[in-house]
This record gives sequence, C-alpha cells and structure tokens, in this order.
Amino acid sequence: MLGFLLPSLLAGQPQAPVLALAVSPDSRWLATGSLSGQVKVRDLRTGELVHAGLAPAGVRGLSFESEFTLKIALSGRLQASWSFTGPHAVELDSLRFVAQPLGLPGTESDTLSMSENKDLSLVAAVRAIGVLEVRGTDGNLRASVPFAGRQVVWLGDALLVVSVEGDLVLWSSDLKSPGTPLMTGVTALASSGQHWVAGTRFGELWTGERETSAAPRHWKSHQGTVNAVAWGSPGHFVSAGGDSQVILWDAATGRKLGNVSP
Repeated sequence: MLGFLLPSLLAGQPQAPVLALAVSPDSRWLATGSLSGQVKVRDLRTGELVHAGLAPAGVRGLSFESEFTLKIALSGRLQASWSFTGPHAVELDSLRFVAQPLGLPGTESDTLSMSENKDLSLVAAVRAIGVLEVRGTDGNLRASVPFAGRQVVWLGDALLVVSVEGDLVLWSSDLKSPGTPLMTGVTALASSGQHWVAGTRFGELWTGERETSAAPRHWKSHQGTVNAVAWGSPGHFVSAGGDSQVILWDAATGRKLGNVSP
C-alpha cells in the first residue's frame, strides 16, 4: 500500500512545474500533478483549492474516471485511483491506494499512453516496444503497426499520435494507411472528440478541428515548453508550462481567460 500526505504537510513543499492536467466530466474540477508528486484539485470556476496530496512518485498523467475519482499515472509506469469524498472535503481521510503496472488487457505492462473511444468500443495505445495498436474494449487486438510513439488520443474516428521525436501524426483507426504528419515539436496533446489542442517545446499552442480544412490556429502561450493541456467546458482548455503557469484559454479565439494557481 502506498499513501498520500495530507494537505497540511504540503505547506513547505516547493512549487514544481505542472506536468499533468485533467478536467472532470462536468468541467467543475481541475486536477494538476507535478514531477514532485503534488496532486491538487481546484474548482475551475473559482480557482479555490479543495483537495491536495503528495503522491509517492512523480505524476506524469491524470484523468477523471468520474466526478470524484482520479486515475493517476506515476513515474515507473505505475497507476493508481484516488477517490475524494466531496466538493469541500479538504481533510482527506482515506488517501490510500494500491499502485499497479500501467497496462492494457492482453498486453505487457509497457503501455506509455492509451485512449478509449466508447462510441467505437475501441482502445488505442502506444507501447514502449515501439508499437501503435488498436484493441477492442474486450482486449482483442484489431490492428497494430511499428511506431515509436509516446501519446495517443482519439479525434472522432481517427487517431492523433505524438512520436518520440515530437511529430504529430494523424492515423485512421484501422492503421492500414501510413500516418499523415501534421506538425513537429509537440510536447503535449489533448482531444475533445472533434477538436484538438497541442503544445510545443517552443511555448506555442495549436488548435484544430477534425471536420474542417481550415489551417490550425496557433499562438505563443508560455515561456518555455508546454508541459500539459486538457479540455474543459466546451470551447475552453487549460495549459501548463515550464514557466510554472497554468492558464485557461478560449479555443476559438486564443484569448487568455485567466491564470490558475498551480
């Protein structure tokens, strides 16, 4: 069993740059995670800190399984679930979890990134052995190709994959035709289903749509690398950079809506 430290023990912890972001399904909560293991949950509407904890390893990925349950990917290819008790329960009584290897049914536990498309009942994953694969939610392999990737998301019925070199590539779900390169220098990626946002090592944000021929919009967002991006309420997303800033954006205009304390 591994445990979190309580919020009172975080007071003396230095602020590390945020490396992972997640927004709850109802767009109310923003979760942030850092390399130092700090995990925080804020009210996205007010910025109020409502939960905080310190994981026993660096946080490299976050996702909400439900309104009050976070899935946390930790350094060392471990994953954990954290269930918090309610919107204002800052005293965390049961912050304990069992860490387990990050993996997919029917695979070795070397999965670097995975994304589920519930409409298609498919799961896409990139693996450390240099393979991009698509499986049914039953675990049966549907397609696979050699590809050295590090992040994958669904964009409608297609896949967006970031290579280890930072190239953003568009693939069909059957993986039969070669992927289409879109851009380079990508360090963070998120999809809302039909819209995507990518951050780069140059501190830029790029946004685009699945069903349009319009060129992606881009703008300078952070000083240094963009570490993480996550979609919030419709038309809005959050980015975190190496400059220790967490910023809320309007996707259609690129307008900065405000800063969120990391």
